[in-house]
Amino acid sequence: MYSMRLMFACGIGLAMLAACTTEASTDGGSPDSAADGATDSGALDSGAGDSATADGGRPDSGTMDSGARDSATADSGPLETDAGLRDAGPACGSGACDAWETCGSCPSDCGTCAPAFADAPAPTEFQVGLTCDYGWALPLDARGQATMAGAGISSVVGLDDRFGGVGAKFALRNNAFPDSWVDILEPRSGAGAGWQTSFLVDDAAGGAGIIVFNQAAGNGVSSQWGYGTTFVEDGQNIHATTWIPLASDHIHTVAGGHSPCLSTGYVFDDGAVDIAGAGVETPHGTALAWRNRYRYRSRTNQSWAGWSAEQAFYLSRSVARAAGLRLYLVRGTTRHGPFAIYDAFTIPEASCTDSFCNTPGYDYAVLVWNIHGLDIGVALPVGGGTSINLEQTTYCTNPADDACGNINFHSWVVRDRPAAYAMGSVREASQVYYVGTLSQLADLGFATW
Repeated sequence: MYSMRLMFACGIGLAMLAACTTEASTDGGSPDSAADGATDSGALDSGAGDSATADGGRPDSGTMDSGARDSATADSGPLETDAGLRDAGPACGSGACDAWETCGSCPSDCGTCAPAFADAPAPTEFQVGLTCDYGWALPLDARGQATMAGAGISSVVGLDDRFGGVGAKFALRNNAFPDSWVDILEPRSGAGAGWQTSFLVDDAAGGAGIIVFNQAAGNGVSSQWGYGTTFVEDGQNIHATTWIPLASDHIHTVAGGHSPCLSTGYVFDDGAVDIAGAGVETPHGTALAWRNRYRYRSRTNQSWAGWSAEQAFYLSRSVARAAGLRLYLVRGTTRHGPFAIYDAFTIPEASCTDSFCNTPGYDYAVLVWNIHGLDIGVALPVGGGTSINLEQTTYCTNPADDACGNINFHSWVVRDRPAAYAMGSVREASQVYYVGTLSQLADLGFATW
């Protein structure tokens, strides 16, 4: 997914990719995902059979690559709040949710912070509809939308059904200004950016390498491509009703991108997006929560050295500066920030090069925008670590022009190492994004300072 630079942190490294249940080809490329081990034809299969061979090309500078790192599954359980609060009253476990306690600091007394999301069924149908030759820097369009209103704040998210259901809008509103929505997302070249789930297949030694897959879409060649999906929208939820092919975008460190429009790449799974919204009650009123869940259905028996998934949250640099975006990272009593990540930054404990940082895991991260005088935060658990990058010349060449770049925030949500998936089995990767005022988020265990 990164468009300018690929960063590696601890873990996956370059452990090389091997084919599913079949042997890797003798040239070290092109694993065959077919259960019968038949020879690849070289054409990308959009049905339920073999995967196509890779072209061995290298992604151009437009490719957004999520990098490769080892990560634990993100934990949405108890989160630390301000240390002083933990000493301000009786110990957790009294059975009563005291005034100083929250669901974040004391779930045994106050219950968990888990929102009550609708559980959309997995799709039962399969769909193939491919969009090709969409301009590389063109924005995606929020053609399906979900809306929620809370106490003082509201949020709208939107997906593009032409490009794998990639998120093309994540808007915030200060309810005191009902006609003024602020979209914090960067939708340009969204087939490899926007708000989406990406995954990496880590092959065994002698295999193809690290194969990077976006969300049934890609921008690893000179244009964007994507598989179309069908949505059901019911106010605060959007979910796909069809499975669609998940074709690869590129192989990490190998020249040239993949595209089913060019009959290049691999397909090992089909996918379906599911966005669910829920209100979360706090002493300071209703906060909001969005769950971005992506399901994977295996086309064949798969066996890999590793399989990792991350959620990419590409943010507008122009909006970030105008709204004074700041970032907080918390692990127990360790607190980092606030960071103004629309300009050059570095993060303690992280591996950083030129504002491209891979961090260890934290209890949570909070991103805060000031919307018409009201600080509104988006908080998320990041136990698996993050990659946080400032790209200054993605869309044009002037690094001083905010419109030329973006800010991308990647949270690692799944790491299976080794990984094995049976044909027809369904697995998922998901992340929850809490939206609220800073008081509301603190009530939920996501304190800032």
